[in-house]
Amino acid sequence: MTEGILIWSEPILVTNQQSGQQTYVILMDTQGAFDDQTSTHQNAVIFAFSLLLSSVLIWNQHKDIGDDILQLFQMFLGFAKLAVEDDERNGDSDDYK
Repeated sequence: MTEGILIWSEPILVTNQQSGQQTYVILMDTQGAFDDQTSTHQNAVIFAFSLLLSSVLIWNQHKDIGDDILQLFQMFLGFAKLAVEDDERNGDSDDYK
């Protein structure tokens, strides 16, 4: 079980077979949300950091997605949006284009 955020130690080079374009992929795993030991605030911080570090996010949801999960997901996205807006105000918006 992952606790916090784990990042693979080396990037993986992936080459597009058709175009030859190369991209580095960094694998990251975060702990599951909504367990009995982690507060909503801690879950939000972990989710926000992982969202900001990622260009692609895969949400692995075990069981049904209810309104409570969607509301928390919306809250987590709100944290990430605030961080992006803060960077844009500080002139760092090129990082998100």
